[in-house]
Amino acid sequence: MNTEKCRACLQQKPAGEMNGYQECRACADAKEARQRAASGLANDFGPEADAAIDRAIAALPATFGLRNHAGSTFRISRAASFVSGGVIWLYAQAQQEDGTWLSAMRATPEEFAREVVAAPL
Repeated sequence: MNTEKCRACLQQKPAGEMNGYQECRACADAKEARQRAASGLANDFGPEADAAIDRAIAALPATFGLRNHAGSTFRISRAASFVSGGVIWLYAQAQQEDGTWLSAMRATPEEFAREVVAAPL
């Protein structure tokens, strides 16, 4: 039988019990429960989740630069941002040379807060 080692509990598990992040289902479920409890969100949809997304976006500048992306300008797309497993995911769009905005990356509000720098002029 093909087995893999879970990076969370360090136990050998059948390959069918693993997710794409090298975690067994039990560890992945426990991680999601911890994230949901920490976020205080009862579920991933509805006004509570929408308000959490809006608060996360409001905490960031309207446009900003990111470390390791010199010269690029980004903004958060409210339409593409969502809550999953109690985790808020924000999608950033990058401004193109012609002025249009294209989806560029996804991260949590905490990750964006660590990486945001002043937007280029």
